[in-house]
Amino acid sequence: MIFHNFWDLNLSTEIQPVWYNDFFELRTPDDIRETPRMVLKKARNYFVGLTGSSDSRKKLFFNWDLGFAESPNPDDPFYSVDLGLRYRFSDRLTMEVSFQRRIDRGQFGYSFLRDRNTLNPILARRLYGDATAIVSGTYNFTSRMNLSFRARHFWNTIHNTNFYDVKEDGYWTERFDMTPSNYNYNYNAFNLDVFFTWDFRLGSRIVLGWKNWLVQDYEFLVDENKYPGYLDNAGQVFNTPHGNELTLRFIYFLNTQQWRGKK
Repeated sequence: MIFHNFWDLNLSTEIQPVWYNDFFELRTPDDIRETPRMVLKKARNYFVGLTGSSDSRKKLFFNWDLGFAESPNPDDPFYSVDLGLRYRFSDRLTMEVSFQRRIDRGQFGYSFLRDRNTLNPILARRLYGDATAIVSGTYNFTSRMNLSFRARHFWNTIHNTNFYDVKEDGYWTERFDMTPSNYNYNYNAFNLDVFFTWDFRLGSRIVLGWKNWLVQDYEFLVDENKYPGYLDNAGQVFNTPHGNELTLRFIYFLNTQQWRGKK
């Protein structure tokens, strides 16, 4: 729906009325091309989403995306919030900020663990959460020269509450020989990209880039018990080792037709 002031609002729904088969969640066999595959039964569910945005022609522009889902499983809601903001300070400078948050209080998925005897995958019920924050901007020195940057932080937590064995028909039975909370995850990823681009002639450009990222071995370093929240994790990301890379690209367009014409 588009309003007279060029704001828009959209409502969407999705319904899965019956239990269905998922042949890929359990990663068995490991090669997704191999068959037959181990099946997991997924519960029927419904989803409701609401999206909208303001007039994109204005200096200040914002958009939102809200979602909610539920299934017959007890205490099993899913929430999602996606917010975006863009401000055009001038014809030269534009800044954007976005934040996405997702919480699934009863997600059923592969635990990345296998039974020691049968080697069958172990199913986990877990509280899943993730958050993604992005800040980006562009400054145009001229029509052919600009400086741009993009910083992104991703945070993902998995709190296991139950473990299950999956039967041949795809349904599951709970197992009590393991402590699910011992296999929780707290994951952070961060990257910053800065590029200076100069299109010095048609089809030809120089790109100077700087990349900064959280070193892979330290992505699980932040202690979830000591730093349980998003802001806690975002702050600790800057106290962990980072990698840096400086690149220079030179692209030059050769017009062979001009050479042939001169001859």
